[in-house]
Amino acid sequence: MCGCGCFPKNEVVKIVLMRHGPSEYCLQQKQSAAQLSEAVRAYRDGGLHPMAEVPAASLQESKQCRFVVCSGLPRAQQSLNLMDISADVADDLFNESDLPYFYLPFLVMPLMWWAILFRALSTLGLTRNGESLSCLKQRALQAATQLECNAAEHESVLLMGHGLMNHFIGKSLQAHGWQRSFRGGSDHWGYSVYEKINY
Repeated sequence: MCGCGCFPKNEVVKIVLMRHGPSEYCLQQKQSAAQLSEAVRAYRDGGLHPMAEVPAASLQESKQCRFVVCSGLPRAQQSLNLMDISADVADDLFNESDLPYFYLPFLVMPLMWWAILFRALSTLGLTRNGESLSCLKQRALQAATQLECNAAEHESVLLMGHGLMNHFIGKSLQAHGWQRSFRGGSDHWGYSVYEKINY
């Protein structure tokens, strides 16, 4: 729970978790296992796709928020730039979990397929070069607590973040009594809205 302030009495406070726009890095490009370290780094450090367009609903929801947080990764920050929104806070705490990877000979697949494979293996504890599931959940809990504090002060908060990290932040918020009032999917620009009333 947030320990840095009280929620306004009888007021609905809101946290919006939004996924960034599409990356400039092509996830369908085929990679061998030996190329994964370079591919993962290129995706992490890459920006927004130059043809990215913001859906009207995502833009409208974002503009309504009084306080804006984003991850420290370029694709999240550039998503806000495309919306003509400035972040009040940019913090690596909200970054996407690094993709684990290790060498598997003879396989050549698109990075998207590698990501699915290694994300699945990470749930079994195979997290070489990446972040363990337990560490990710702990970081998501810290991120949720920070957003709660922001909401306590500003009443409505937007996080421009990432799919997997947003998922676990949402789980942490629900564990703290927040209700998900809207679920807009996990695609690029997708968002979920969490609300809480202080009686």
